Amino acid sequence: MIPGQKYTATSGIFTVPASATDLFLLGAVANVPIYLHRVVATSGNSAVLGLQLLRRSTASTGGSSITPRNTSPAGPAASSTLLLNPVTTTGTGTGDFDDQSWNELAPYEFNQYPDGEIIVPGTFCALWMPTAPGSTFTAAWTIEFTEVK
Repeated sequence: MIPGQKYTATSGIFTVPASATDLFLLGAVANVPIYLHRVVATSGNSAVLGLQLLRRSTASTGGSSITPRNTSPAGPAASSTLLLNPVTTTGTGTGDFDDQSWNELAPYEFNQYPDGEIIVPGTFCALWMPTAPGSTFTAAWTIEFTEVK
């Protein structure tokens, strides 16, 4: 078990553009590393697309900000994360740690409990769709992570 404060974030249903994009970006800043434990993405589209959970050395931009929810009722707000949904310009990738085909009728899932994949301060994690889907579709995601405070 990773010591720190656990958070979840859920996008709600959003429209994925007809271009390659990050479905979300999670950033570690202010000397607070993050351990990413779980990602689940769902969609009603029937296409099979590639998804990569990857590291970025620079932030992607655009999209909408999403506020993570503390899993403890009296816990502090997340201080070090940035979530964008979906982004308009992707940052610089530095390597992936999960690369899968996503049959959108079934959920994509990355699960690293009880530990997680570390995102060090000043770096980012993105769920990237590297190939343009050809048309827009709707999707949603949920992530679970711990800030080491």
